[in-house]
Amino acid sequence: MEFFLADDILQGEDVPFYLLWDGKNPKKIDLEISGFDSVKEFHNVAEYTNKKNRYTIKKFHINGYLGGLISTKITKKPLIVGRIRIRFIPEDGAISKFDESRNLYTTSVKMSDAPKSIQLISEAHPERFHLQLKGKTTVFFEIEELEGNECKIDLPQDLKELKEKVRIDIASGFKELEIRFPQHRDTLELILELENSKQSVESLTEDILEKIEKSFEDQEFAENVLMVIFTTVTKHIESRKSLINSLQEYFESYSSNKAYFTNPLLHIYVNKCESCRFAIRIHTFDLNKGECGKPIEIKTTVKSESNYQSPVKDLFTIERKYDD
Repeated sequence: MEFFLADDILQGEDVPFYLLWDGKNPKKIDLEISGFDSVKEFHNVAEYTNKKNRYTIKKFHINGYLGGLISTKITKKPLIVGRIRIRFIPEDGAISKFDESRNLYTTSVKMSDAPKSIQLISEAHPERFHLQLKGKTTVFFEIEELEGNECKIDLPQDLKELKEKVRIDIASGFKELEIRFPQHRDTLELILELENSKQSVESLTEDILEKIEKSFEDQEFAENVLMVIFTTVTKHIESRKSLINSLQEYFESYSSNKAYFTNPLLHIYVNKCESCRFAIRIHTFDLNKGECGKPIEIKTTVKSESNYQSPVKDLFTIERKYDD
């Protein structure tokens, strides 16, 4: 008899499990879970009952197999234990038992008291926003501007110019495809309408691919769209070398904490001898795009004695504490 349940589990994900046996199906199988949320679905089960996450399975479609998905929820605790107990009760003979526990991980995020104002200095930031992480999972920070934000938050000008060149070249290539593939004109127009003012080049490309997914059944069309994108990116590869190098340095420096900003190239701009209201919300996501805890809001005043620009990520320090 063989039982399987994955070892490392992210809170919020659906986890597959299965039980295999030789010979006839049992009289029944009792399955009980705790720490997990529920059994989301069973496979090869014709009849079962459930009472407070205690399941009794009496009928199967075929012999030798029980499977399913167990759902979990993201909690406030970085580590909880999920447990599954199974009693395999045959028509005759000995009862087989399985009692398995698994760690369910997430990362909680909180911020120390934010300073009421921050003085930006080119050489260093005497005050920063301090994010505290507790847990083992990799997380991603996404920045959202709030209503009332007065500070300019945007991509660097050279990157915006590169993106615009990429957009123009892709648009030109798509115009030619509209003539060759008029049946896909709506798809091409939809792609070109993508809002991209603060997207990274990589994010823009991902959105394009997502938009054309439904049209990929037309293989010739799909191949031509990909060729337009590939040709455009290749054309501008030299201009992107410095960008790629800076991103590589960023990921290397942040890898120790397993915490990354989804767009590390976003900059904050403050004019000389001016102050502005800095109002953002930070969403934290795990590898499954599940949101870890409530978003963190920052509303403070930013000042500078000179024309200042810097990556928004540099306004933060990150500290992680791991739970055993």
